Amino acid sequence: MCKENNWSLIKVNKNHYCFSAFIKGGTENKYVYISISDVRYFNNDWYNHILVRTSKNEVDYKGGFNHYTTLDKLEYKICELLKELPF
Repeated sequence: MCKENNWSLIKVNKNHYCFSAFIKGGTENKYVYISISDVRYFNNDWYNHILVRTSKNEVDYKGGFNHYTTLDKLEYKICELLKELPF
């Protein structure tokens, strides 16, 4: 997904059953944070309830407002948020 959209996968925080990552969009230094919850619990939340929000950089875990999307719509949501970033 990142290669197809000319994004950079900047930082991946992986655990045994969940992960988060920062994606940098294009040449404008815009960032998005994504987080997928523990796949062992929360019946299909890893697929249907993915946290996505804007961030100032690759260490901004607070970022902008929380948005949630599905795995099928994740690429679209990231595109949408990268265009909306105010910084």
